[in-house]
Amino acid sequence: MVYVLARGAAVIYTIGDSHAYYTFAGVKGTKNYPMGPVSMKRIGSGRVRKYPPPEMGLFLSDEGVTYGEDTVLVDMIRKINPKPGDTLILSCGEADVRCFIKPQLDGGADLDTLLRSMVDAYIERAASLETNGARVALASITPPTTRARASSFRFPAAGTDEERVLYTRTLNALLSAGCPKRGLLFVDTYADFSDADGMLRLDLADRNVHVRQTVESMWMIHGRLVAMGIAPALVKP
Repeated sequence: MVYVLARGAAVIYTIGDSHAYYTFAGVKGTKNYPMGPVSMKRIGSGRVRKYPPPEMGLFLSDEGVTYGEDTVLVDMIRKINPKPGDTLILSCGEADVRCFIKPQLDGGADLDTLLRSMVDAYIERAASLETNGARVALASITPPTTRARASSFRFPAAGTDEERVLYTRTLNALLSAGCPKRGLLFVDTYADFSDADGMLRLDLADRNVHVRQTVESMWMIHGRLVAMGIAPALVKP
């Protein structure tokens, strides 16, 4: 049986890192706009780098070739032009867990202070985005992939598997607690995709760090969005 969205259903836009695509693509009612390897720590920070690659030129602003990731996010929302009733789901954090946090701790940073400061800045920026009345939600951080699968030139992994599970669970708990305080929704799929050790389930993973698009993963996410009032239930055509 084929099911479809009801006519006139609001749109769910997923924006952010590659997980904005891999986790949500195929879920009915979503339109996916990955920005590349963006990070939680850079959203709202004002830091800039050469970004994004030429193939993502649709979302460039007109100010030159050096962009802050925050500027690209703002440009993307402006060009998407969401409407009241729509929802923007912002996805960031997996790259921070895999590449950024462990080196900071090795350099003397305090874990609790570091993670709280990252989440606080991220939530504040998300709450201040101009969205034309569309709701804003933050996605949970995808469970980490084992070093055996994630550690490569393209997807390096800093820290042990256990450390990265701790970082991910702590960040997600902080996001869950902080989002309601700023009027944001929190789309928590961590438990859906994690195994008993807190790692990304092998049966629902691609060959690296992403959720693989399967019928099971798409239905789990759609069901969660329906339960949150973000997505409408599907109907028979």
